[in-house]
Amino acid sequence: MDKSWIEERDRFSSKYIAGVESFINFSRENGNTSDNKILCPCNNCRNTKKKSFIEVKRDLHLNGFYLYYRKWIFHGEPNVSHHSSFNRSTHTSVPSQNENPDFGDGGMALILTYLMNYLKC
Repeated sequence: MDKSWIEERDRFSSKYIAGVESFINFSRENGNTSDNKILCPCNNCRNTKKKSFIEVKRDLHLNGFYLYYRKWIFHGEPNVSHHSSFNRSTHTSVPSQNENPDFGDGGMALILTYLMNYLKC
């Protein structure tokens, strides 16, 4: 999947617009969207706030895509390491909206949960 559009400086270029659409469609098809909301990967939210698809699309155009979010694990992309010679647990649970929709801790709990799951052998 081409993600080069993420680095596009012109957020109104056809490449960036098509990339945002591709991301939204990917999230709809592969992510946990039971409440019709996803974590927003814009530069301001950085996957710490759940928003509607329209809000995420708007934020991505206004704020840009968070450049360090290359493996879309919170939006349905499998978290598989190809360089490892042993199996790792790749399941990462994303808190539901009811658990803590705004991640008031700045997302630290989410990061720690991800790391703990990733480091399990």
